[in-house]
Amino acid sequence: MSTDSGKKTTESDPDMAMERIQLWFKSYYDKLAAIFILLALLFSLFFLAMHVGLLKREYAQFERQQAALTPAHPQPPPPDLAVFEDGTQRRQAPFQVADWTKTNQVMVPELRVNCIHCDRPIPYAAMTCPFCRFAQPEIVGLSLDRDKDGMLNEWEIQYGLNPLDPSDAAGDLDADGFTNLEEFNFKTKPNDPQDRPPWTAKLYLTKIKPLKFALVFKAVSTLSDHRLMFQLNLRDGDKTLFKTLGEEADGFKLVSFDKENSVLVLQRGEKTIPLVKGQRNPRTEFEITVLFDVENRPITLRTDSEFVLRDGKFKVKEIDSERKLVLIIDLLTGREVWIGERQSAVQEAGPAAAP
Repeated sequence: MSTDSGKKTTESDPDMAMERIQLWFKSYYDKLAAIFILLALLFSLFFLAMHVGLLKREYAQFERQQAALTPAHPQPPPPDLAVFEDGTQRRQAPFQVADWTKTNQVMVPELRVNCIHCDRPIPYAAMTCPFCRFAQPEIVGLSLDRDKDGMLNEWEIQYGLNPLDPSDAAGDLDADGFTNLEEFNFKTKPNDPQDRPPWTAKLYLTKIKPLKFALVFKAVSTLSDHRLMFQLNLRDGDKTLFKTLGEEADGFKLVSFDKENSVLVLQRGEKTIPLVKGQRNPRTEFEITVLFDVENRPITLRTDSEFVLRDGKFKVKEIDSERKLVLIIDLLTGREVWIGERQSAVQEAGPAAAP
């Protein structure tokens, strides 16, 4: 009996051990799972740290390689423009003999210029060179400008300027902010400050900056008095505006709302901008900077911006970003002009003119 009982106890020991192991796993399952997840996270962090370190070493090596690179062709020296400038000056002021004196009695007493082909002196009105038979440019008219300052002799004498002194072209006889040469080009009187070129002649475009449309139509709700309240977000998301029809948001007036299509119409000046609910408007505006040269004053403007130059009031009507031109309208006279960069010409435009 005792022997059989001892055998039964021995045979049941493995089963009891398994039960104890199972109970232990059940008791500590959550802790084991947490330890496993923690180990996995630690391994991931270790792997990321190793990977970041590897990327930093590769980037540092790339920068060293970039710094060691040298251009195959070094910067060439600037071209010598002396020959070009000399040729340009000779073309603009060709050689001529206009006076009959004792020192040039070997020359004929008439106005002569150099032939554009053989460079020999020929009569000013000659259509063909008598030496090489080369055709000469068509004569537009005889403009006598002895000092080559861009102003005719007769005009300079009329207003008390010196036709033999080219430096007076940059002078300002009546101190109105315009040079004598500018007065000559605009056919105004250089000795009368009331008769001057338009102020826009001293306005130059210096910068054009594109601007994305700032407002986004996000939502609409009905107030207790049945009016509609519109939620408008600035494009950068740093501000939200709540406006009703007739009010202004960021310089634009809310004029109408198409409920069926969820389209809110804004207006500034003569232009209208439709905003679809939940969509960004791709329309791009431009911000320009112009320089008023009389006062050396920069002015920042946008389309439909109004500004003042001395005794004149003006408005930006149109901005042509491709040609770098700005259409300015004089609000007092209605005259329109296209303003460009300093080297660009200023063109007058009619009421319906286009660039």
